[in-house]
Amino acid sequence: MVYRYFGTLIPFYAYLTAVKLIGGQKTSLLASAEPLSAALLAVLWLNTPFAFTDWMGTACIILTIVLLGTSKKKKCILCRQLPGCIS
Repeated sequence: MVYRYFGTLIPFYAYLTAVKLIGGQKTSLLASAEPLSAALLAVLWLNTPFAFTDWMGTACIILTIVLLGTSKKKKCILCRQLPGCIS
């Protein structure tokens, strides 16, 4: 029963706390690296083989993080302000 909390409630609470502390954009960038960290832990801890397709997935994840992190902020079409405006 205790394991249920480690897999569901605690990570969700940590994610919501991170959104509150550092904002949604940075939190989502960090959360997108979660599958990569899970694969790395599986290789190191469980001795799971890391195949070519895993390397391709790793490259896709890293490319996604780089693209999301370097994208320019676009202005709102309606009021010409930065995102987050309520118009």
